[in-house]
Order: sequence, then C-alpha cells, then structure tokens
Amino acid sequence: MVRDRSLDEFAAADADAESDGANRDDSNRDDADCTSDARAGEASDPSSESPDGETAVAADSPVAAEVPDLPDGLPLRPAVSTMDWTSGGAPCAACGTHVERRWRDGDGLVCADCKEW
Repeated sequence: MVRDRSLDEFAAADADAESDGANRDDSNRDDADCTSDARAGEASDPSSESPDGETAVAADSPVAAEVPDLPDGLPLRPAVSTMDWTSGGAPCAACGTHVERRWRDGDGLVCADCKEW
C-alpha cells in the first residue's frame, strides 16, 4: 500500500507559492477602485428579490448549480463515506476483527480482507 500523506505536506507547498505574492505592498491600494456596490455586498449577492416577492437565483450562480435535476420520484440521498479510519480501531462488520481502516461494502464498513475489490 502507498504511504499516507498528510494534508499539511500539500498546504506547506501552497504556502510557499503564496508567500511569493504575499510580500507585495498593498499600502498604496486605492479603495476607490472598488465600487460602492461591491463594498456594500450587493454585487456579490447571487440572489435578488423578484417582483412576485420570491427570491430569484441567477442561472450561472453557484447556488443554482448545487440543486441537481432529479427525475420525479427519485430521492436525494446524502453523501456516504467510502473509507473510515479510527485511531483505536473498530470492528469489521463482516468478521468482527478490530482494524483501524475499514471500507464500505454494502451497508457496513469492513476490513481490507473482507472487502470485495
């Protein structure tokens, strides 16, 4: 199995890349460059009040992208993990062995030996 890597390793690489641009001096920045609408937060609001009193959402806004088009009768199911790591170990749903890593197999979390790959 491949060695696990911490997200801190990736964050350190991103921080190094950002630090190159972080040292620039923004003290001469003119706040007049920002529009009054942007300062008030009006331009960043993806929704607006329609004449009917309902909230309208722009088609290209992130809010509109989050709502999937589901055929009638299909339920929206919440996301489910595919793998679980428990520091003290947890029992495999199939064999009962305590393991730190378990993978979803059907409705339960099982050890690597019981998982149908």
